[in-house]
Amino acid sequence: QRQVDVTRPGFPFSLGTVHPIKRIQAEIEEVFVHLGFEVLDLPGTYSLTSYSPEERVAQDELLSGTADVVVAVVDATNLRRSMVLATQLMQFDVNLVLCLNMADEARKSGQHLDLELLEQLLGVPVVETISYRGVGVENLKEAISRAAESPRPSSRRLVLGQRLNEALGAIE
Repeated sequence: QRQVDVTRPGFPFSLGTVHPIKRIQAEIEEVFVHLGFEVLDLPGTYSLTSYSPEERVAQDELLSGTADVVVAVVDATNLRRSMVLATQLMQFDVNLVLCLNMADEARKSGQHLDLELLEQLLGVPVVETISYRGVGVENLKEAISRAAESPRPSSRRLVLGQRLNEALGAIE
């Protein structure tokens, strides 16, 4: 069985509430379970550094290498904080789809996100969503399907700069 991990940084849930992200997850599950995928909803985390048991669960699963695709649902209004997890996953050659949620709020605050340029620079599919309205879910499904069909080549690792890459190369 193929696996899609869905992680979303910093979105705690309490029992009895249905967060908008849960709606997106339900729609993803509805489609991908029928295609033979197992969809895992991981605890929210901002990075692969684990400080809590929940973050350790997410970290262990994300680094296990068992997922065919990992969808990182990040806050588009706070990319500086949200991109830490995405860049860490890219360093570990995870087959990543980046989902920029709250795209409407990002635009309201004056941000303009060039999705094509982000995809080109990061080498991973990038999709905007507005989870509470269900906007962008179809594009997200398509991006997950594309990523599952043609995984990102390991040669497309995130480039951190020549000096840092040389230092990491000396360690590896």
